[in-house]
Amino acid sequence: MILLPPLPWLLLTACGGDPPTPDLAHSAAVPVVSSVDHGLDDYGCDAAGQRGTGSPFWLDNDDDGYGDPDVEISACSPPPGTSRRPGDCDDSLASVHPEATESCNGRDDDCDGQTDGAQAIDAIPWIADGDGDGWADPSTTRRACVGEAGWLPRGAEVDCDDGDPSVHPGATERCNGIDDDCDHVIDGDEAADVVTWYRDADGDGFGDPMTTHVSCEAPSGWVEPGPRADCDDSLAAVHPEADELCNGFDDDCDAMVDEDDALDAVPWYADTDGDRFGDPGLSVISCRPPQGYVSSPGDCDDLRASSYLGADERCNGLDDNCDGRVDEDQSVDVATWYVDDDGDHFGDPSRPRQACKLPQGHSATAGDCDDTRGSVHPGSVEVCNGLDDDCDGAVDEPDADDAFTWYPDLDRDSYGDASDPVDACYQPSGHVSPRGDCDDADPGVHPGASEPRDGIDNDCNGVIDDAPPGG
Repeated sequence: MILLPPLPWLLLTACGGDPPTPDLAHSAAVPVVSSVDHGLDDYGCDAAGQRGTGSPFWLDNDDDGYGDPDVEISACSPPPGTSRRPGDCDDSLASVHPEATESCNGRDDDCDGQTDGAQAIDAIPWIADGDGDGWADPSTTRRACVGEAGWLPRGAEVDCDDGDPSVHPGATERCNGIDDDCDHVIDGDEAADVVTWYRDADGDGFGDPMTTHVSCEAPSGWVEPGPRADCDDSLAAVHPEADELCNGFDDDCDAMVDEDDALDAVPWYADTDGDRFGDPGLSVISCRPPQGYVSSPGDCDDLRASSYLGADERCNGLDDNCDGRVDEDQSVDVATWYVDDDGDHFGDPSRPRQACKLPQGHSATAGDCDDTRGSVHPGSVEVCNGLDDDCDGAVDEPDADDAFTWYPDLDRDSYGDASDPVDACYQPSGHVSPRGDCDDADPGVHPGASEPRDGIDNDCNGVIDDAPPGG
């Protein structure tokens, strides 16, 4: 609430009551009270001023008919210097009020909240320069008291595309499908970047520099010149970006034919020893083989004709087949060796191994029938031990070094007949080791038997009926 300075009319009471209090929040509309219904006048008071609230009035210092909306007074009659209409936005200037004419003067003359707006009586017309290139679009206008960025005074030269700052009268025409200089001609031959086109008769995308045409767009059958021109415009396969092939033509237009970088050029390898295999570390790439070169690599020793990839490997201390190994077990002249676990220089025939050189723990001679015993091998002395010592397939045969001689004992008197001996490691059935029985059919006749006088040599001492000792 705003308090007014003391004025004579403010000392009066409204309708016989207390002095009115200004109400800044009161509506700007003036209430009209029916005196018929309430017995009150148009100011909201009765004739005696004894009842009623009074009407709102607003301070009008500049006397322009509109009061200051921030200074409101309620009264039963109009106080001097007030108005029943609020809305004055500057109560110090009579030219400023809601019904005033807006002018370009830096003030809100008509109190509409805008200063020097487009409705100002002396506002001037402007045309838009949307792209900021200094040329305006006359179809987009506005009125304003002062100029702003993006607007030019009416009368500026017309821009044919106000959305592109590169397009305006006087711009450089270019080959871009746009009327850059606003002369109503698009991409004329005078464009700054006009192209000289080459005739491309063979349709390979490269043209003949001897036949040219100037324009922005390429005519049908013409191309833009590249770094190099077509050296034969009658062959579509011949042009600067073609692959060079080994075909007798200059395919890529570099003035060389079938050079070493041809797409189908192949490597060739030096063959010094003439074995038709070349040294892989000495090669050239070309369309045709140089003298002394072959197409197959794989020679690991190009000074020996017997050494090349796939040759027969031999036990000679050399890598004949060029597989990176020397004298491997697959050599054509490889020897067979046998595992000799017991170190008796005879190997196990069931465990052979082929190698160029004697492997550790092997023997060149097979035939060992028990490679866990060094005493068992071919040529060993056979003994009576339950083993096949000499590896002849028989165990403890009669010729064993420690075999016994046994004699048949048909009469079972424990003395054998010396005329029919048998050698064996173990006693054969019906045989004994003592011999000397002179009659193997009579168990009473044998060495040591008693000698009765019966006409028989009972004790087999060669004397018949000899007297007993001491007889």
